[in-house]
Amino acid sequence: VVHSSRKLRAQKGSGRARLGDAGNPGLRGGGVAHGPHPRDHSKRLPVRMRRSALRVALSDKVRNGYITVIEDLSVEKPNTKAILDMLSALGVKGSTLIVTTAPTDDLRRSARNIPNTDTMASRLLSPLETTRARNIIISKHAVESIDELWGHPTSKPGRVSRKVEEAGSPA
Repeated sequence: VVHSSRKLRAQKGSGRARLGDAGNPGLRGGGVAHGPHPRDHSKRLPVRMRRSALRVALSDKVRNGYITVIEDLSVEKPNTKAILDMLSALGVKGSTLIVTTAPTDDLRRSARNIPNTDTMASRLLSPLETTRARNIIISKHAVESIDELWGHPTSKPGRVSRKVEEAGSPA
C-alpha cells in the first residue's frame, strides 16, 4: 500500500472517527490489518529416521527390480542420444533417476531434455526422490558413497552391550 503518511483530518473537533493515514486498514484501499506472514513449517527428522526411510525405499526398489547399478556413468560431451541409447539398452521405462557421486555438467545437460529423467548427486539422495522415480540408475561409486554416508547401523552397540553386561552381571 503506497500512501502518504499525512494524517487525513484533525484528531479532534470534526465529530467523526479519528483517522491516521490513508493506508489505515479500516479504509477502502488501505492495508491488511493482520495479514499472512511467511513461515517455515518444515520439521527436521532425526538422522536415524531418515536413514531408516532411505533404507526402506531403496530396499523396496531392489526387491521390485527397479535399481540398476552400472560400473561408470560418464559422458565425454553433452549428448542426449547417448543417454537415451543407454536407457533403452538397460530396458528402463518410466521415470528415471540417475545417481552418481557428483553429476558432471555434461551428464546433466545430456539428461535434462529427456522427459521424467533427473540426475542427482548421491549425497543428496532422499526417500522422496527415491520413491518419486520409478527406476534408479546408480553408479558403483555412488553406491559406496551412499553406504558410507547412510549405511551405519541404527543403534549404538557400545551403549546397548554395556547395559546388557550390567544387567547380566552377578551382584
